[in-house]
Amino acid sequence: MHVRTDPADDVTLMPFEQAGLKYRNPFIVGSGPTSKTIAQLVDAERCGWGGSSIKLVIDPAPYINKEPRYRWYPKERFHIFTSEKRLNLEEGLRLMEGGRKHTKEIILMANITYSGPDAEGWVALSRKFEAAGAHALELNVCCPNMSFNLDIAAEDGTTRPCSGASLGQHPEAVAHITREVMKGVKIPVYVKLTGEGGSAPKVAKPTLETGCAGVGNGGTRLGVPPIDLYNLKKNLYGLQDELSMGCYSGPWMRALALRDVYEIRRTIGPDGCIIGFGGVHDWQSAAEMFMVGADMIGICTQTMIQGFGFLPHLIRNLKRYMQEMGFKDHHAMRDLLVREIVTADKVTIRDGLAIIDEEACIGCTKCELPAHCYAIEMKPRDAAQLAKAKAEGRKLSKMVAVLEGADCCSCNTCIDVCPVPGTITLGKGDYHKDKYNSPLVASELDKRCGYAEPGAPEAVATFEPSGGKIAAKLGLPGTFTSDELTDAPKVAYVTNAGTDVAQGCAVPGDD
Repeated sequence: MHVRTDPADDVTLMPFEQAGLKYRNPFIVGSGPTSKTIAQLVDAERCGWGGSSIKLVIDPAPYINKEPRYRWYPKERFHIFTSEKRLNLEEGLRLMEGGRKHTKEIILMANITYSGPDAEGWVALSRKFEAAGAHALELNVCCPNMSFNLDIAAEDGTTRPCSGASLGQHPEAVAHITREVMKGVKIPVYVKLTGEGGSAPKVAKPTLETGCAGVGNGGTRLGVPPIDLYNLKKNLYGLQDELSMGCYSGPWMRALALRDVYEIRRTIGPDGCIIGFGGVHDWQSAAEMFMVGADMIGICTQTMIQGFGFLPHLIRNLKRYMQEMGFKDHHAMRDLLVREIVTADKVTIRDGLAIIDEEACIGCTKCELPAHCYAIEMKPRDAAQLAKAKAEGRKLSKMVAVLEGADCCSCNTCIDVCPVPGTITLGKGDYHKDKYNSPLVASELDKRCGYAEPGAPEAVATFEPSGGKIAAKLGLPGTFTSDELTDAPKVAYVTNAGTDVAQGCAVPGDD
């Protein structure tokens, strides 16, 4: 764990002031399992975090409050939980009082939800945390694993209070609660919004118009958990029976979180503070979050996986990038991508095609498989080329990818599936204009394969497969023999047939 020694030479120092609060840097520990004890708040401060939002406090006592069940899927880069402990009022107040007593620099926010029907309850709860020493409040209208979980599961919601992500989708209600809380306290008030239902931008604007300190986006999404297809009742967690919706978070959330922050910034304009939550785990994702409009960044999931000590490394690399690019502080990065992102109708598409380095090609056939493009075929290398390579001590595959330029749509897929970086690149040029979207009969592929004109009587055309792989990639209408799935020397394609024996491909006229 990184422990600060000399504040004057501290890598985590990126000081700034927001809503009258002086942060040592714009990174805060998001409310969650790593901000529920005094020891965790102390450790976060020792590792240089600028702030921490304590574990969610619900008053009256939480109606969903069970021992936590978490899973982390490193390959897919997502974290999921189904149940979670929240703090009651007494626990939350003790945590805030103890946190203030044992820390000096870290900004402590009280993440709170009142689960009653009136704004007065929110005000009373807020005043108690102000008295307990909270630097700021974070009104939670984002958590998807409260009443929103029950709503999604089609449970009757009339007998329970509307809270978390369910409440957070109502702009007028959120703005009213925020306004009333601000009347009742003197400390800064932030509001953490939900990304569920795409509501964050429309809720953010009236909320910020109340004069609150800022808004944040929720860094989780509710979803169906991984399923065991051989035992549908089995769940992914140990010591839990039934299946349940889970809260997804982690690096996979990055693109959605960036979109949330971007849309909020586009909606509210340059004024107003945004705390960006979701998917940030390294300096690159942090820089992106600033560039789409965030003033501060909240991180929770990564602290659950790596602890608090990764922050100095993140900030060190972020500072190196900022120096390289000439950014004097993190505010200089803010909104850079907001100005660059355009709507799809304004995107300029340039003509070009894939360029294959035949010397680097290993003949793996992966670039030939994508079913939306038939521009690449595997062909035998020239015997003289193979002989020359052998004489020079170089190894070449017997098959090589060859591009038929007229059919290339320059989509990048072949580049992405190629296992050898740099073997396939894109080049500019007027190679396939009006070809890709032309009628099937007009394409170069049809001409090469000898396919019949639409509506013609049944006819059979044959073509040479490339190592028996072509059948597996063809998503075309017709009936294929089972020989296509082997290394048969030839493949038969029957036009205008009514079934597809081999691959289940669609037949013209069938849905």
